[in-house]
Amino acid sequence: MEKAKLLLIGNISLFFLIFFVILSFNYQNLSLPYVWDDANYVIPTAIDFEKEGFKADLTEGGIGHPPFFFILLGSLFALFGELLVLSHLIIIFFSAVALYFTYKIGLTLFNPRVGIFSALLLFFYPVFFAHSGLVFLSIPITALFVVTVYAWIKQYKILYLFAGTFLVLTNVLEVGLVLILFVYSFFERLKKKEPVTRSLLSSIFYLLTLLPLLDLLVYNKIISG
Repeated sequence: MEKAKLLLIGNISLFFLIFFVILSFNYQNLSLPYVWDDANYVIPTAIDFEKEGFKADLTEGGIGHPPFFFILLGSLFALFGELLVLSHLIIIFFSAVALYFTYKIGLTLFNPRVGIFSALLLFFYPVFFAHSGLVFLSIPITALFVVTVYAWIKQYKILYLFAGTFLVLTNVLEVGLVLILFVYSFFERLKKKEPVTRSLLSSIFYLLTLLPLLDLLVYNKIISG
C-alpha cells in the first residue's frame, strides 16, 4: 500500500513538473490573441456551446469536427468566464498529458530512458512545440491519441473507453486508430489459439468507443436532413 501511494505521488509530481516546464516555455503565449484556427472556429464554437447549449449539427461552427473539445472549453468558459489565459492553459494541460503518457508508453514497452527520450522528442518536435500553447485541436487530439494507445497497451479498459471515446468525439479521422487496435487485438488472440468467436467477441470491446460518435452522426442526420 505504501509503495503504491509513493508511486502515485511520484506520477502526479512528474505530471505537474511536465506541466510547469511547458508553461515556462509558453508563458508569453498566455496573453497571445487568438489567431488562425482558434480565431476562425475553435473559440467561436466553444462560445456558441457556452451560450446556446449543445448543438449536434456537425455542419455548424466546428466545420465538421465532433463537439467534445468545444463542449469542454465552452463549459469552462461558462464556469470561469471567457478568459484568454484559460483557453491557453487547457491546451498546456493537454500538452502535458501527451508528454506524460508518451513517457509512460516508453517506460512500459522498454525502460525509463526510452520514455524520457520519447517525451523529449515529442516536445521538441517543431509542430508540437509551436502548438503546445495555442488553442488548436491538434494538441488535444495528440494527447487523447497517446492516452488511448497507452490504455490499450496496459489493458486499462475504463481509461481506454473514456480516452478513445473523447478522441473520436474530437476528430472523426481517429476512428482509424480504433479500427487498427480492434483488428490487431483480434489477430493477436488468434495467434494464441483462441477460438475465432471468442477472439472476435473479446476484441469488439475496442469498438465500443465508436458508439457515442455513431449516435451523434445519426442524430445529426435526423435534425439536418
